[in-house]
Amino acid sequence: MNEHTATGTSRRAPVGTNRDRFGAEVVDRGTWNPPHGLDVVVLPAGRWWNAVRVPAGLGERVLTLLGDVSGPVIQDGDRMYWLVPTTMARRPPMRDVTVLPAEHGRTVYLGVPPAHRTAGPGLYWRVPAEREPTDPDLLFVALRIALNTPSGP
Repeated sequence: MNEHTATGTSRRAPVGTNRDRFGAEVVDRGTWNPPHGLDVVVLPAGRWWNAVRVPAGLGERVLTLLGDVSGPVIQDGDRMYWLVPTTMARRPPMRDVTVLPAEHGRTVYLGVPPAHRTAGPGLYWRVPAEREPTDPDLLFVALRIALNTPSGP
C-alpha cells in the first residue's frame, strides 16, 4: 500500500501490511496461511479464498464422496465451510449451498479457527487447514451427487 507524505513523495508501507475497511491491520503474504494463535480470527471471504457453506448433514456426505481430495473444511456446529480458490467460476444456485462472499459487492467475514484446533467444541478444522483449497469442480460434483442421493434410513 502506498502512503503519500506531506511533500507529495510516496513511501511504501511496511511489507506485508494492509488495512481492512475498519482500519484493522491485515497481514498479506500473497498466499493465505491459517491462524496459529489461540483464538478464532474473523477474515474476509474473497481475499485469499471463497467459502462454500453447507448444512453439516449434507457436508458429511460430501466429505465421504471427496475423501482425500477435499481441501480445508471448517466445522461450525451444524454448518461446514469448504475453502475454495477465489478464481472459482460462478455456479448455478443449489439448494442448501451458499458461496461466500456473496455477490453485490458486500464483504462477508468468516470465523476461522487456529490451525491446531481440529476438534470441537466451537469452530474447528474438520479437514486440516494446511491443505490446498478444494477444487470447486470436484466439490460441486460431490454436492450434486449428495443432494440427489437419499441420505439413508
